[in-house]
Amino acid sequence: GSRVTMGSTFFNKMDGNLIDEWRPLLRVLHLGGSGDAFAQRGAAYCLAHILMTGCPSQPFAIDRSYRINHSSVEEPLQALISWITSQLQSSGSSSLSLVTPTLTGLMSCPEARMAFSNSGGIGYLSRHLRNGTKGTKN
Repeated sequence: GSRVTMGSTFFNKMDGNLIDEWRPLLRVLHLGGSGDAFAQRGAAYCLAHILMTGCPSQPFAIDRSYRINHSSVEEPLQALISWITSQLQSSGSSSLSLVTPTLTGLMSCPEARMAFSNSGGIGYLSRHLRNGTKGTKN
């Protein structure tokens, strides 16, 4: 029998490209103010793990039994990082709690760390950490 993995579910077996099953997760992120924060947090976390599967540094990518076209995850990974940095540009602490699980997962991936750093995300994150929880509503 065949194994069901992230690679076999989200990457085309013939050419190794990322297939479009991830797109609804990105749409959930871009619902903006009308979106459900719980759904956005979950969608971002799932999307991060799907996209990390296609990064060359990850263990799945090293498994040569399945071919992945790593360049097919670059654009969606950048879109996810852009969404994260846009959330961090907000001054509210709710935006930090929205992206923390996803950031925690992404930081294990060197490609995601570099994309986050290059997008200015470290500065936005450090601003939140410096300001603490001043924006929380009790």
